[in-house]
Amino acid sequence: MYLPKSKYSKPKYTRGDLFILKNGDAYTGWYFETYDKKYFTGKQPSKNSKPIIAFRENTASGGSEIKFTNDIIKPTQAEHEQGYFYRYFIQDIRNKSIVEVKLEKYNKFSTKNYINSEKVKWDLTTPVDNVKKGNYIYFGSEAKNKETILELENNIPGIVNIVKSYSEFIK
Repeated sequence: MYLPKSKYSKPKYTRGDLFILKNGDAYTGWYFETYDKKYFTGKQPSKNSKPIIAFRENTASGGSEIKFTNDIIKPTQAEHEQGYFYRYFIQDIRNKSIVEVKLEKYNKFSTKNYINSEKVKWDLTTPVDNVKKGNYIYFGSEAKNKETILELENNIPGIVNIVKSYSEFIK
C-alpha cells in the first residue's frame, strides 16, 4: 500500500480501547488515518498495514457517534398500561462491559460480532410481591423479573451484578 505523506496522518498509539481487527479482537499498537477516514495498523502505509475498525461507529445521520454507554431508560405511560416493556442490554465480549441501551443503539451494536445483545420483557404489573392464597403462590412482578434476569445470566455473564432492583419502574 502506497500513499503520499499528505494523504495520511502522523502515527498515533492506541491501548486497545479505540479499534478492533476484522476478527473482533481489540487492537493495541500504532495506527494511522487516511484522507478518506479509514484506519490502518502501523506507523505509515506499507504492505503489512491491515485495516482496523473504529470502536465508535459513525452513523449515516450527520456523523454522530454511537458510544458504548448506558442510556436513560423509562417506560412510557402506554407501556405501564400494557403491563410490560422491553429492556435492551449489550455486552462487549472483549472486556465484559455491560450497558443498558435504547432500541436504536441496541440495533446498531447487535450486528457487531464482538457484542452479546439481549432483549428482556420487563413486567410492570402489580402486585410487586408474591401473594400466597392457600397452598398456591402467585408470583409478583419482582419475582418474574428476577427469574428473567437469572436466565439472561447464561447469555450475558455478569448481568445479575448490573440489575439491582427487580421492582424497578413498577408503579
